[in-house]
Amino acid sequence: MNLPNCLSIFRLLLVPAFSGVYLGAESRGEYLLSAGILLLSGCTDVLDGWIARHYNMVTKLGKILDPLADKLTQITVFVCLAVRAPVFLPLAVIFIAKEAAMLLVGFSMWRHKYTIEGARWFGKLSTVAFYLVVFSLILFPDMDLRLQMGLVVLVLVLMLFSLCMYIPRFVTYLRVLRDQKHRSES
Repeated sequence: MNLPNCLSIFRLLLVPAFSGVYLGAESRGEYLLSAGILLLSGCTDVLDGWIARHYNMVTKLGKILDPLADKLTQITVFVCLAVRAPVFLPLAVIFIAKEAAMLLVGFSMWRHKYTIEGARWFGKLSTVAFYLVVFSLILFPDMDLRLQMGLVVLVLVLMLFSLCMYIPRFVTYLRVLRDQKHRSES
């Protein structure tokens, strides 16, 4: 257990804190607090990655905790947005389905001891866009619905782009797994 992993665990603890504050928010101050929790989560995400790389503290556990904290935060935020504004529900379902598929492949890779690489530039881009957009949506709850939808669609497009960019890596992994299975059966 090192500092980056502790920061990832802290981000996991921020997930229920955010959802409780945001879903119960009625005043400007409560929306501001929920946006602040999300901002803190985003800052610790950047910080744990920087510390891990800069001080050579990348661990196998960190390669699981960091994306787990990212995905749980993102899923929670999308679900919370959909609860408060049901128009976001179809987008939340698309996002959750995409994340579930990536999580299953990632878990399978980890289970088969396939080397899990850190996030690539396109994954980081979609994460940064996610934090900026949802921070804006939460900070300005009275924002025009068309603008809200446009921003959420932008995030989904970037996330789907990221998924498409990861697909060749997943295909390579599946080929390696298939080849290993064929060798073990021979």
